[in-house]
Amino acid sequence: MRLPYALLAAATVTIGLAGCTNTSNTPTNAPAPTTTNVPNTGTQTQADTDVNTQAPKATEPVQSDKLAVQKKHVELIFSDDNLMTQYKETHSISYEKEEDLPLLALKAWQKGPKSHKLVNLLPANVEIQSVKKDGNTAIVSLSSNVKQAANLGSTGEQFLMEQIATIMNQFGFKNTKIVLDGQATDTLLGHMDASTPTDPLTLSDVPQIK
Repeated sequence: MRLPYALLAAATVTIGLAGCTNTSNTPTNAPAPTTTNVPNTGTQTQADTDVNTQAPKATEPVQSDKLAVQKKHVELIFSDDNLMTQYKETHSISYEKEEDLPLLALKAWQKGPKSHKLVNLLPANVEIQSVKKDGNTAIVSLSSNVKQAANLGSTGEQFLMEQIATIMNQFGFKNTKIVLDGQATDTLLGHMDASTPTDPLTLSDVPQIK
């Protein structure tokens, strides 16, 4: 009777061990650990922050140093082609600075009249160098080649000097002294006295060209 009980006990122990072995070898279906993917935004520096938060600068208007161009009407004096009579002709002179007007007016006069009835007495190759103020007198400097360039007699030389003086008179000068290359001269063309200032014509007495 002892043998069957011993076999039964041994079988029970064997079955128990087998159960323990199967349980330890079976994989556990536990959930895998979850990984949170955090997007990589990079490291933002203080400079980046300043750039991103800085307000855009307003566009400032560009300042221009150029002065506005203005115009002034000046009576320029010309002679007829026979050197008998002098006439006035209205010209519009463009300028930026008012102090430049006397020189600009003389250069416009040198370019000649609009009317075909009139002639210009100062050749284009003579330079009008400057206009300076000496009290109430305008000092107008011409290049010295005027002696060779301007082929005029005494009447033509007188007209030339009077025309310059009359134009300068419209800018407040009482009279005009004409010099050559900045130096005083006794005469421009050899006929008339240029050592003293020339008086202008009375503008109202000068006829308007028609």
